[in-house]
Amino acid sequence: MLINNAALGPADGEGELGRLDLAAAAATFRTNVLGPLRVTRAFLPLLRRSSRPRVVNISSGAGQIASRHD
Repeated sequence: MLINNAALGPADGEGELGRLDLAAAAATFRTNVLGPLRVTRAFLPLLRRSSRPRVVNISSGAGQIASRHD
């Protein structure tokens, strides 16, 4: 079983579209999306050897948007 847990997000107020720093947004995307993808790809040979391979992707509070007030 592979467990991915990557979370990077903007600080309060930095997520507003008008104030969004594109370099920071790209870094967030690389960490939160491409990071787990790269790790999963690296572990594919081991996962394929398993009789019951599993990939679990976990998000943290930084990844949720329900309580944001930006």
